Parts: sequence; structure tokens; C-alpha cells
Amino acid sequence: MFSDISLIQLPKPTSTETEILCLWAPLISSGLTVTESIQLLADGAEREGDQIGFRQVLNALGKGHSLYAALHESRLPISESVLKGIKSAELTGTLGSMLKRASENAESIRAMRSKAWEAARYPLIIGCLALLIIIGLIISIVPKFEALYARMDSDLPKATEFLLAVSDLLQNHGITTAVFSLIMIVLVRFALKSNPGQQTADWVLNQLPIISTLRQELFSHRVISTLELLVGSGVVLPDALKASAEIIPSPSYQASLIEASKRIRQGQRSDLALNQSTLAPLMRQLWTIGVRSGRLTEFLSIGRQVLGDRLNQRLTILTSFLEPTLMAALGLLTGGVMLALYQPIFSLGDAL
Repeated sequence: MFSDISLIQLPKPTSTETEILCLWAPLISSGLTVTESIQLLADGAEREGDQIGFRQVLNALGKGHSLYAALHESRLPISESVLKGIKSAELTGTLGSMLKRASENAESIRAMRSKAWEAARYPLIIGCLALLIIIGLIISIVPKFEALYARMDSDLPKATEFLLAVSDLLQNHGITTAVFSLIMIVLVRFALKSNPGQQTADWVLNQLPIISTLRQELFSHRVISTLELLVGSGVVLPDALKASAEIIPSPSYQASLIEASKRIRQGQRSDLALNQSTLAPLMRQLWTIGVRSGRLTEFLSIGRQVLGDRLNQRLTILTSFLEPTLMAALGLLTGGVMLALYQPIFSLGDAL
């Protein structure tokens, strides 16, 4: 019982998978054994959680466990796809090249996520500021105009009536509105975690003109990176496709990859397996050429680089497009509020 409690209270590793792989791959490639490399990682770890994770791997290796089993049982943040590559690389003797490829893929994905966050960060900040500005206008300025409208004793436009209703709601029931909005957000998040919610959200995102193309190439890049890693490590194609499906947060893309894996197991030619998938056409083409030429890993590497460059270009274009669009939307929204406020006054002036 006490050992279980001590395990629960152990600090978790704070290094990411990318950091671990980028440090580990050069050690293996330099000729060190697995035990020696992990010992160096444990000795050089700056955080206690990382040291404990590497020590757990060393203890498991000392008991005769395989590297795959030792990493699987440890607390280190190694993904299932990398673990499967390590398991296969142990059998084929290609652990050094596999870890090098895994570190390159992990770094590529990390850079892609960083680029995507940079693209989304500015729009999120502008959107939050716009929301705060509009709420401030409605709460502080609209009530002053409401008294003026009461003295005018005239019919108000629909836009002005709606603005007054929103202002009254925020002033008199602001806390209730905030609590209700928070509850709705929580309910929506729970709904999106369910299978029907995920499928609905996935279908909607796949129909959007710009987002659907970006998602297709982003998921294709992740799949082709994982396939390059697993196939290059010796994992058979059906297992590699199934493992790639597990890392994609999209039911439709997962289903297409699992279906391709089943078709290969049933005897269908592997160069035709992805023809009916939802992945990017470039990936399907490179897959076909790679399978027919017997150089699948090389063509997957080409596809990863090309899709990565294409995604970087799309994210750059999207960022440059969103910034002026959001500024224009903010100006139109603020102008609409001010127009709704002054429209009754303009109408009264015309009547006089």
C-alpha cells in the first residue's frame, strides 16, 4: 500500500517527447548502448521527474525487459506510435536511425504547432479585445442614450431595440448571463467529447472552404510523418496505418485509415489502399509511387517535406489574411453599434 502511495506522489517528467528524442537520438547514433545512453540522460536531467522516468527505464532494462516494455511502463511521455517504432527497430537493429527519424519528425510537428499557434494567437487577442470593447460600449454608453430615447417618445428601429435589450440584460442580469454562458460552454465541451459530437464537429469542419483544406494537409502531414517512422523501422503496412489513425483527432480520417488497413489485410494491393481515403491527393500519389517502386520510405520523406513547406506557406497566408479581416470586422461591429445608437436621433432630425 505504501509503495502505491509513493508512486502516486512521484513528480511527473516535465520534458516533452521532442526534447527526449532530440537528446537521445545523437547518443545512440554515436555508438553508445541503450543502457549507456539512458544513463547519461538520467545523469544529465535537470528535473527530478525526468530523472525518475529514466531511472525507471534503467531498472526495467536491468530486469531483462525490452526497451519497448521499459519505456511503456515508465512515466516518460513517449507516444504509442514512437513506441511501436522502437519495438520494431529493436528487432531489425535500426534503433539509431529510427530515433533520428523520430526526433526529426517530432521537431517538425513541434515547429508546425508553434507556427499554427502564432497564426491563431493574434486573431484570438483581437477577438477578445473586440468583445471587451463592445461589452463596454453596451454597458456604459447605451444606458445614457436610453434616457434620451424615452424623452423623444418615438418608435425605435429594430436594431436600437435589440441593442437596448442586450444592454438591459447585461446590466440587470450580468452575473446570471455569465453563469449561463459558462454552463453552455462546459456543456458544449462535454458534447464535443462524445462520439456524436466529435463526428458532427468533424463533418462541419470538413465542409468549411479554407479550414477543410488546411485540416486535410495538416492531418496528412502527421500521418505521412508517422508512416515514414514506422515503415522505416520495419512495421508492416497495416499496423503502420492503424497506428497512424490513432494520432489523428478526426473520426473521418481515422475511419479511412483503418479501412485502408483492413483492405490490405484482406489482400488488396497496398498501392490502392489509400485511393478512397480523405488524405491529401499528394500523399496518396506519393504512397502509390513509393509502394510500386519499392522505395516507400523515401517517397514518404519527400511527402513530409513538401507538405510541411506547403503548410508553412498556407499558415503564413492565413495569418496575413486574418489580421486585416479582423480589424475590418471590429470596425464594422463598432460602427454598427454606434449607428444603432444614433439612428433614432437622425430620424428625429429628419422629422423636424
